[in-house]
Amino acid sequence: MIRSIVLSLSLVCVVAGSALAQDYEKGWVDVNFGAANAAEKEFTSTRVITISQELGGGAVAYNLPRGGAFDVGGGYMFNGRAGVGVSLAGTAHEDTAGLAVSVPHPFFFNASATDATVTNGTLTRTEGAWHIDAMLVAVQTSHFRARVFGGPTYFRAQQDIVSGIKYDQVYQIFARGNVVDITSYNTQPPTASAWGFHGGGDVSAFFNHVFGVGFAVRVSRGTVKLDDYGGAEGRKVGGVQIGGGLRLKF
Repeated sequence: MIRSIVLSLSLVCVVAGSALAQDYEKGWVDVNFGAANAAEKEFTSTRVITISQELGGGAVAYNLPRGGAFDVGGGYMFNGRAGVGVSLAGTAHEDTAGLAVSVPHPFFFNASATDATVTNGTLTRTEGAWHIDAMLVAVQTSHFRARVFGGPTYFRAQQDIVSGIKYDQVYQIFARGNVVDITSYNTQPPTASAWGFHGGGDVSAFFNHVFGVGFAVRVSRGTVKLDDYGGAEGRKVGGVQIGGGLRLKF
């Protein structure tokens, strides 16, 4: 009889252990909406050329203020602590850009004229990113979960850039008088892509075994080569994304 009881208890322990081993989410889906701070909040592109045997040219100053962000992703858990997933994220930043030119006098050296203004419309930077996540669960209860994640990121950026600045010049033939006035500009939307990396964390509260809400922070970095006013230049992409939204586990 004692042997039967021991065998029964052993069987109960095995069954209970198996049940606990399976008592974790096999997959997840996260949806977030929020705000993004760009990795590079401002940058300047400069073009230097020879005009009338003297150096002149122009510059464009871009601003990337805080913008909107979203991401949606999911993945699979190997066990109760570790998993892997992928998410698609997007950010957008827009602002006016500063324009400046310096134009030499055609007949007198060191008599350059300058002008500066801003674009009459906003220029936009949009970034899309595929994040490959190695996911680790730090804390897990029936109604609360905290996770950390990180891995490689594939960025694709599009930037409205000023490709040319047009101006009118009025100068004196027999004196050093020289005036320029910026009249218009041309824009283009080049795109570029590159690999980078990311990392972050997420906390979630669940109403039941499936549905919940959460808050996430992600920091990402990368560098892309964008054709700009001054030629192809490396520009930082990524930044800090903060957002919250729906959480699903199953």
